[in-house]
Amino acid sequence: MHRNIKTLGQKSAKLVTRLAETGQYCFTTKEAAATLGEPVPKVSKLLSDLKNRHWVVPVERGRYLLLPLESGGEAPYSINELVLASKLVSPYYISYWTAIHHYGHTEQVPRTVFVATTKRKRSIQFSGHRFQFVKLADHKFFGYQQVWVEADRVYMASPEKLLVDCLDLPTYSGGIVEVSKLVWRTRETMDWPKVLEYCKRMRNGAIIKRLGFLLESFSTRPDLVDRLQSLVSAGYVLLDPTLPRSGPYSSRWRLQVNVPAQEIVSWRLS
Repeated sequence: MHRNIKTLGQKSAKLVTRLAETGQYCFTTKEAAATLGEPVPKVSKLLSDLKNRHWVVPVERGRYLLLPLESGGEAPYSINELVLASKLVSPYYISYWTAIHHYGHTEQVPRTVFVATTKRKRSIQFSGHRFQFVKLADHKFFGYQQVWVEADRVYMASPEKLLVDCLDLPTYSGGIVEVSKLVWRTRETMDWPKVLEYCKRMRNGAIIKRLGFLLESFSTRPDLVDRLQSLVSAGYVLLDPTLPRSGPYSSRWRLQVNVPAQEIVSWRLS
């Protein structure tokens, strides 16, 4: 499909040009209205026309993606899914299974982008990816850093916060076996004093119980295991909340071990 900006009306051409010049490829209707200095209802109609003419693509209600000017309306969306995620909610940082993959600690490529935020937001399906927004309490929203993704910078959980996030919510991390791989692969490089600090800041005793159990299963970091053991709180939790309640209880870690012990460590032999 051939596209020529000269075929657009004055205001449409002005909007497309300004968005492209400023690199604002993902934008809201309100942002487009502010760019043109026009009321939102009028700009909504303009964007509907641009959508029909393959200049923009709706990502969600009220948010659009500008197709590259050189694409001719035929190229797939060129924006990286992590970069797109950074435009969808604020505040945010990327964590859980998506960050595990970013740091190279899993062989699997998740099709869901997990985005931590303090806002409540529905998931979005776009261009073959699902964007899942995980609402965190304010006291859990910390421990992220800027990383480069192609030519853009996005907020990503630090390695220490990633581990703590995954222990907090294994549901978004591929389950406890995937989390166990993260524990094992980072056992020599992790800043463990910082992990311990983060565990306390999260105010979720399950994190300490799961981490202590996994480290002890691997017979590694005995100094940290002893420290974690001293912090175990009352009450039992599931080792893997993604699985049914079953299996033996560990009184030492106040866990119901609902994953066979061999599954936690046997993957190292494969």
